Amino acid sequence: MPAWSSSRRSWVTAELGKLRPEFGPDADGLRRLSRAFPDVEGLGAEVTPALPAGALLGGRLGGCLPFAQGVALDAPDRVVEPVIGDGECETPTTAAAWRAHGDLTGTAVLPVVHVNGFRMGGPSLLGRLDDVRLRAYFAGIGWRAVIVHVTAGSQAEHTAFHAALRDALEATVVGRPTALVLRCVKGWTDPVTLGGQTLIGTPALHKTPLTNPRADVDQLSQLDDWLASYRPSQLFDTRGRSRGPLAEAVARVRWCALPRARSATPDAPPEPNAASFTSAVTGTVRRHAGRGDFLLLSADCLLWWLPRCAASGPVPRAAPG
Repeated sequence: MPAWSSSRRSWVTAELGKLRPEFGPDADGLRRLSRAFPDVEGLGAEVTPALPAGALLGGRLGGCLPFAQGVALDAPDRVVEPVIGDGECETPTTAAAWRAHGDLTGTAVLPVVHVNGFRMGGPSLLGRLDDVRLRAYFAGIGWRAVIVHVTAGSQAEHTAFHAALRDALEATVVGRPTALVLRCVKGWTDPVTLGGQTLIGTPALHKTPLTNPRADVDQLSQLDDWLASYRPSQLFDTRGRSRGPLAEAVARVRWCALPRARSATPDAPPEPNAASFTSAVTGTVRRHAGRGDFLLLSADCLLWWLPRCAASGPVPRAAPG
């Protein structure tokens, strides 16, 4: 999830305001946050542990799927649904996580993959595949792909998506790894053109398509229309506080309170005289592995030995490189 999206979520839920009162959940708090971003002192320009709002923030390219797998390991009674872009699917971290899922028994993860045809700088690899080859690709890495095309937001498309989502959920619950692939248009709902140049369906919409609304009257007008299209008056009152369905959703959700399936509290403090960080971590892992209550999740080449760590006790050695 982009850093700005996580910052806004943290603002909406009032978690950010608890730690930083200047960013309270009202119009003034949002105004200060907008003016300070991305150089918000103490938070950074990317998603970091210093940014509150949930048990799982994401924001690090490639981390969405393995983070979701970690959450599913800790809460086996939940179906975890990470939303992954087709550009992120090209990272080695995500590639390793697709294959590692076969060893993560008892986890229910339903990835929703946005295939809009582009990564940050150009066409994506998945976007170049037709539906037949896309299904074959996912089958080859151990997943069934359910594909839905959404290009206009029609009622028929919404109905098809809901049916596909139910299908994918039912398959996930019974242990059949399924990915819901949403084929959509890059920059849907964003400005269509700028200065006579087409933006919709191009990588130009990846981050900041309106480059100078402060000085360009036309861009400012486009920005106003763009933001108004989300109908903020239905989501926020005149003071900038959430209202209606948004307020109800925020009230029901307990951020930073995902129920744990097991205790992760160490039975002994870290080794005070460890020669290095590596030796301190190794000692902690060995103690928990002996009890069988510790799972180590890495999105790198070590994913394959994750389920074996708690069962075997000794910490495996990684292969060179």
